[in-house]
Amino acid sequence: MSEPLKDKPQKAEKKIKIHPEGSRAKEKTEEITHYLRDMQYEPLHSREMTLTLCEVIRTRVKELMIPRYKTVILVHIGQLNGQGMQISSRCLWDPNFDTFVSHSFKNTSLFCSATVYGIYFE
Repeated sequence: MSEPLKDKPQKAEKKIKIHPEGSRAKEKTEEITHYLRDMQYEPLHSREMTLTLCEVIRTRVKELMIPRYKTVILVHIGQLNGQGMQISSRCLWDPNFDTFVSHSFKNTSLFCSATVYGIYFE
């Protein structure tokens, strides 16, 4: 008689809480507002500010110490001159584990859109 088939080991189910409390998320958006509140649009300064905001956001995300996630951070700053703008992105996405957060800001001179993607990494 043949031996019964042994069960294959099951993969552990991924159960991770990745959403920070609302107050912590609010603090992060207030920080962007703090950096840009009184800024006037200048192309060269906006380029530097984009890099600065990416670094600030990256540091804050690392402080959350969320394991097994890779992050992608996008910041766009442009002149507010009555024009419209749409920003879109595409990627392979697992809606059960991957996530993102986005924040928009504008004053009388400029607009800013910041998005952080969290992609689960096995």
